[in-house]
Amino acid sequence: MSRAEIVHYLRQLLMEKGSASLPGIGAFAYSRRPSHITDNYTHIHPPKYSLSLVFDEEMADKGLASYIVACDSTQNLSQIHAEITAFGHQIRKLLSTDCVAEIEDIGILHQNPDGIWFEPNENANNWKNQGFPIITAKPLTGRYGASGARLQENPKPSVPVSPGRRLKNTGAAFTLENLWPLFVLLALLALLIYFMESTKNSAAGQTDKQEITNVVVDTVGKTTDSVEKENIPLAKPNPDSVVMNPDGTYSGKCIIIVGSFKDAKNILRMTDMLNSKGYKSLNLESGSMTRVGFTFSCDSVNLTEYIHKIRADIDKGAWYLQPAITVE
Repeated sequence: MSRAEIVHYLRQLLMEKGSASLPGIGAFAYSRRPSHITDNYTHIHPPKYSLSLVFDEEMADKGLASYIVACDSTQNLSQIHAEITAFGHQIRKLLSTDCVAEIEDIGILHQNPDGIWFEPNENANNWKNQGFPIITAKPLTGRYGASGARLQENPKPSVPVSPGRRLKNTGAAFTLENLWPLFVLLALLALLIYFMESTKNSAAGQTDKQEITNVVVDTVGKTTDSVEKENIPLAKPNPDSVVMNPDGTYSGKCIIIVGSFKDAKNILRMTDMLNSKGYKSLNLESGSMTRVGFTFSCDSVNLTEYIHKIRADIDKGAWYLQPAITVE
């Protein structure tokens, strides 16, 4: 059974049961935060799921193998379990050599001196969240005010009615004189919305290609990333952390970050740009920001020359997340 088929069944089991075990790696599980209303009652947030991993290299559970056999009766349980176990060993070997290993569409495992931590793929969380939007709550209108209290109706005046005469409607007439304040309010609201949209679009256009000069704190890896501005001729490994080859290559897998964004439209735009150019894109959450980058095998690429190519082709603020080197 291929690696892609194993990952397919692992993802399918996670979707159906909410948890799944991978021998040699540990147990994946979704945690659910229920829907809630903000304190000021203005927004309703839908339920949200997040994927996590309890790492256990001694894990030998046959749950995934049994699930595959249940889906495909032609498979042999012992053989499938052995292939899944071998897949788990491959992941652990990558962790020991490269300090990072990716399970496609599931997430990335990182290893550092403090231990192993798991960074779920954005799509893995979206499977369960299903794209439910945050709903804006609207205050009650009509007979009831925003607080829910019933508004007093206008009392009908007492009008004497002579025999054979029908009482005419005595309610207030809706004339332009009565409605002009509403027209003025709507016009001001339309101008405000137009101004906000114009400002937002302008800021979004600048964010896509601007250099990332602010400091982004990665609460998971507990590192602070700062991207310098100007041209950088050499790749310098960070002390005591990276072993570079004499020809400027690196034996393992590399990750380049080309931008960090808050706006989902900017994240999608940069991801689409990378995919259209043939790069294997990925999105990584870092605090309130989302990093957009791509992975590649860098054992035959001079890292200094390659980062200059990426800066010229995509974004001049591009930098290496893996290996942890600084190109000046």
